[in-house]
Amino acid sequence: MELTLADARTFLASLGVTVPDPLLQLLVNQINAADMCLNANYDAGTAGLIKYYILALLGIMQPNRMVTQQRAPNGASRSFAFGTLAQGYKQYLGLLRSLDKYGCMTGLIPDDPDAANCAFFIGKPCE
Repeated sequence: MELTLADARTFLASLGVTVPDPLLQLLVNQINAADMCLNANYDAGTAGLIKYYILALLGIMQPNRMVTQQRAPNGASRSFAFGTLAQGYKQYLGLLRSLDKYGCMTGLIPDDPDAANCAFFIGKPCE
């Protein structure tokens, strides 16, 4: 299943996420580049779900706002929620990992936005 720009735009809009078309096209290209691995390891339906879950994961990493309410035609109104990135990240990462058992999308997964990167070094001074 080839993911198209229009499909990606529609899907992300349903999540309340908007990504500019030039950036979205690059994300779609990266996702479609995994077709060989996906086609070799999954049926078409599972491969499609994997593509949408990685798209959601990458899409929510772009802006940290989601549309919560829209009104029209009697007066345009749009409300946004600035929820935690970690909630969306963990949700879609879990869905993606539950399906992508062969790791076709592993290289595209962004780092956890809440992960603390630290290191401890224990040593003895040189004499």
